[in-house]
Amino acid sequence: MMTDANSLDGRKLSLSAQKALRQRVIEADKKGIKRTQIAKTFGMSRQWVWKVLRAFEKHGEEAAIAGHSRGPKPATRCDASPDKRKRS
Repeated sequence: MMTDANSLDGRKLSLSAQKALRQRVIEADKKGIKRTQIAKTFGMSRQWVWKVLRAFEKHGEEAAIAGHSRGPKPATRCDASPDKRKRS
């Protein structure tokens, strides 16, 4: 699904396709291709390309390829520690 003339909605891709796309963006950046050109080539927004490459620079390739998952972290859920519940 296209959100504007030059970008697609990456949220509609499967997780494996999203990871492959992030990997290809990182490889293109390593080859010295300009970020604007990367965005045009892969049909994504410049902001998304910058986000992926910032994650790569800050957290490394594995974290950037994995991407961000939504929702609470498993350890922060209310039911994660049953010992702290009130007992009657």
